[in-house]
Amino acid sequence: MDDQQGVKPYGPLFHYYGDTVRRLFVTACVIMLVALPIFKDRLPLASFTIVIGVVVVGLAAGMTSPAHIWFMAFNILISLFGFITFESHAISIKKGIESPLFLVDQSLALIFFLALYYSTKTFRGFLQH
Repeated sequence: MDDQQGVKPYGPLFHYYGDTVRRLFVTACVIMLVALPIFKDRLPLASFTIVIGVVVVGLAAGMTSPAHIWFMAFNILISLFGFITFESHAISIKKGIESPLFLVDQSLALIFFLALYYSTKTFRGFLQH
């Protein structure tokens, strides 16, 4: 990394998966933005709240950096909240797998679970060095 840009150089980043987390977050944002107009009447939260959530996840994706361990900690929290939110909503859908919203919720829960795994793995790697 370049010292001139204010980024601290770290040695080899064997356990840095921030780029993977970033891709997962952006994918989740795209799915949420596409699904929002389709399912807005069936969602437990107001559309404005969901848009704010998309903005927060998008900002977290953009701010993810190997130079700042606390962004990985923040990504862990966002991933955990996203997983719990979407998995809980998927479980509450009465039609289950027959519902397209169930599939969207399950997909988002899986994406946030993977982001949780990779964020935690990165955070643990930072703590070991």
